[in-house]
Amino acid sequence: MDVCYKSEIIESHVVFISFEQIQDMLIDNHGREINYLRLAVTDRCNIRCFYCMPETGITYLPKQELLTYEEIERLITLLARMGITKVRLTGGEPFVRRDLMKLITRIVRIPGIRDVHITTNGILTAPYLPELKNLVSRQLT
Repeated sequence: MDVCYKSEIIESHVVFISFEQIQDMLIDNHGREINYLRLAVTDRCNIRCFYCMPETGITYLPKQELLTYEEIERLITLLARMGITKVRLTGGEPFVRRDLMKLITRIVRIPGIRDVHITTNGILTAPYLPELKNLVSRQLT
């Protein structure tokens, strides 16, 4: 039995994709296998440094334009089937996004994902360290 999953795309069309259809590896223009995903979970930050906040400021995306955690999990699941084994969560500052640990926990359980990394300024990380340590067996750094 072929089970299909619904996926929305930018043009608001609905496309049905089954896991069985997704087997090809991702290859870049130089013939190299792509096994790494860098995903910004937010454009917001808790500090105003030169790295992500220019003097003129930025226009934030409305929340409804950000991927939901369910959409992120689905995307990573599909990409894992195509050879993605490493995921780096970035922002802005990832820990500004509410319930980030729920997303991280879901990502480390996706079959095929071996490494999950977080790019953070570290200011908001301390309360999450015990939970992050519990996930260390999946090499969360």
